[in-house]
Amino acid sequence: MHVLIAEDDPLLLNALSRFLEREGHSVTPCVDGRQTLSLLAPFHQIDAVLLDLGLPQVDGLKVLKTLRSRGDATPVLVLTARGELSQRVQGLDAGADDYLTKPFDLEEVSARLRAITRRAHGRAQNRIYVGGLELDNGAKRCWLDGDEIHLTAKEFSLLDCLANRASRWLDRRMLENLLYGQETAPGSNAIEVHLSSLRRKLGAGLIHSERGLGWRLEDKREN
Repeated sequence: MHVLIAEDDPLLLNALSRFLEREGHSVTPCVDGRQTLSLLAPFHQIDAVLLDLGLPQVDGLKVLKTLRSRGDATPVLVLTARGELSQRVQGLDAGADDYLTKPFDLEEVSARLRAITRRAHGRAQNRIYVGGLELDNGAKRCWLDGDEIHLTAKEFSLLDCLANRASRWLDRRMLENLLYGQETAPGSNAIEVHLSSLRRKLGAGLIHSERGLGWRLEDKREN
């Protein structure tokens, strides 16, 4: 999952970024509302947003209203010190998918992120099924035809990106953005390396490629 974190407290921003990266997510950090709106432009591949309401430049509530007014349905989890009921209602009415008041537990942030992205994809549970492939996003585990396949954190994240968009072509730029955010320099072959490893572990008939289109996940194995 590619998570954008909009938080002006450097210590909290660093803690959230490191925790989510250890969980296998890619992270794009933002320190003000203007930068957040720029990075949430339509061509960026962001799966979810952690949004502080007390941002400089443009406050978080204005960011949220602007995001929703332009039709962007990216899941947003609001993180704020504003704990009054009226403020929580204001944030939810502006389009937030969920709300956590500071201080909070990092494990709960992760669980709520999974919940709002599941709802965005129309799922009621952590598990994704594509033919004989099964992924448990909460436990970061994968099975193929009932047999567990052991994946690295990046391999799982890449497979999860493909599984959440099954049968849809994803080009290299999109996969790099989803998997690494801003960490990978142009020209890196990291995506190809991870895809090659996944294909060795999963066998043929699951990850398909097409020149000019990219890659997609679809179970076309012969029964």
